[in-house]
Amino acid sequence: MDETFKLTELPREERAQGETLEKLRERVRWFETNDAERFAGDEPVDAIALYHELLEDYENVKPKYYEKRIRLCGIVSKIGPDEFGAPSFEFTDAEKKRCYALVVFPTKDVYDMVKTGDRAEIIGNIVFIREPYGLVVKRCELLGVNV
Repeated sequence: MDETFKLTELPREERAQGETLEKLRERVRWFETNDAERFAGDEPVDAIALYHELLEDYENVKPKYYEKRIRLCGIVSKIGPDEFGAPSFEFTDAEKKRCYALVVFPTKDVYDMVKTGDRAEIIGNIVFIREPYGLVVKRCELLGVNV
């Protein structure tokens, strides 16, 4: 069975079940309980640029970021719990056209530290790409706002 992750998630009624889905769940559990290897970079990676880089050349770019804990920056939008109730916010572009990254935190205290329109920097584990959220980043820590 092919173990590569796709850029977009299939609609729920068409999503592969069984072993493939269970492997994805195991990978997410691993990220939630371990610190991935830190991405070797001095500057934070722009969420929009990373999203487009992965779309353009997924197979070659994936090893650079996959299972890495990286610094990511973007413009904050839609602050509040994700579809599973986890504390989160989204990174968007200046025109707020779409979500490029769903950034998930372990605690709700992040809500007091950011507001919509802030430019924030986080560090977190890139888990997978899932539309309509773009990148899904778990176990995040807020490093700064308006940086």
